[in-house]
Amino acid sequence: MTSAFAEKETAGETFFRLNRIALLIVFFCCSLFLRVLSLGRDLFGDESYYYYLSRFPSEYAVYHYDHPPMLYLSYHLFTADIVTFRAVNAIVGSFIPCLVYMILTTYNIRERYRILGASLPVFYMIFVKYSTVVFLDMLCAFFFLIGVYFYRRGRWRLTDLFFGLSILTKEVAILGVAVFMGYLVIKRRSIRFVFPLITLSVSVVFLILIPFEGWKRMWYGAPHGVFEEFFLFSITPAFLPLLAILIYRRYFVESLFFAIYPLAFFMYQTTSDWYSVLPLSFNMVSIMVALNEIHNLNLSKRSYIRYILLIFFVSNIALSSYHQAFATHSFVNYRPRNLQDVTHFLIENYRGRRLLMIDCFWGYRLYPFGTYLKVVRNAYTGHNHMMRHYTGLINEIGLAVIGTLGEKAVNHTIRRSLFQLYANNVVFKNSEYTMIDLSRNQSTL
Repeated sequence: MTSAFAEKETAGETFFRLNRIALLIVFFCCSLFLRVLSLGRDLFGDESYYYYLSRFPSEYAVYHYDHPPMLYLSYHLFTADIVTFRAVNAIVGSFIPCLVYMILTTYNIRERYRILGASLPVFYMIFVKYSTVVFLDMLCAFFFLIGVYFYRRGRWRLTDLFFGLSILTKEVAILGVAVFMGYLVIKRRSIRFVFPLITLSVSVVFLILIPFEGWKRMWYGAPHGVFEEFFLFSITPAFLPLLAILIYRRYFVESLFFAIYPLAFFMYQTTSDWYSVLPLSFNMVSIMVALNEIHNLNLSKRSYIRYILLIFFVSNIALSSYHQAFATHSFVNYRPRNLQDVTHFLIENYRGRRLLMIDCFWGYRLYPFGTYLKVVRNAYTGHNHMMRHYTGLINEIGLAVIGTLGEKAVNHTIRRSLFQLYANNVVFKNSEYTMIDLSRNQSTL
């Protein structure tokens, strides 16, 4: 009978293990499906900069003062074209839900909360967006979550390795690593758990950033956000109660990370910008652990309070999820091609020519314009120079592309004057770019 019971128990464990593997495959496949739908869209913001440095790592010596080099080295072999470059990042991003689930398996919580926590990164817009376009944050979160998993398993050398890789991908991971390692040192009353790889990676980051005022750039550049990330608003009413539950139940690391990391970025007014990718990925773990603890509350005759709390928090997450599903649907279906159109026009007609850029995002001077033309100047009407300054540049170089930066970044009076003055020299125009060629005084539109 004992043997039969043991065989039954072994069979049950095998089934449970296979069931988990099946869940991970579902999470990964659903994530990858959403992320590969928009790989052909235009380059987005700093992505041009990261793609350029990944293609030509030797240029890192010129532009390296902003961030550590791990992404450029990791993705270098996948830069044959932008779609391949993004596809690698989409695969990395598709592992985030799987890693959230694996971390949640290290907690003694209900399976329903593990599945819920892992499901959210599958379709939340911030994870879909920054898995589709290549920024540093998805690879940083990928390494960080692997480090957290090994941290929960007590595998200190692997913890140190992946936390170090996370810091070497993006320096802001230092904040999250400090929470985990600081608590570990206090708990174990020893520094032997903080191995040299973290020290080395932190030292390398400091060596890279400090001589070039990279920290100043990092913090001054932080207020990019415009509060698009509805999750941070919808979870706000639940934030302090969930934090209180975590502290009450002695989840100190989760409490510190839940409180300190996002608040550090709120101080700099950041939200759905890429800065939220790493904190949100682990905060979903914290939220699920807190929900499970609410479920476990022993309220004797007042058990209805527990269900009221659960309904409140779960409905809060449902509201956020509805908004995120809608936002992700809009993002996936919006596929701008304006930059690609003007690039193809440049390749066909102006390869090798000198080019002036006005009101174009700075990264585009590196790619793709810099691949096909010699970008000799990059000007902004938002600097409010006199009109003759811009006309002098256009007349000197003879070929100019005028972009459409944000409302606050341009001087509309000067822009209108330039378009009126050179109306007969326009050779290409779409909703984002207008191209002026002084050698042609008849519009070919």
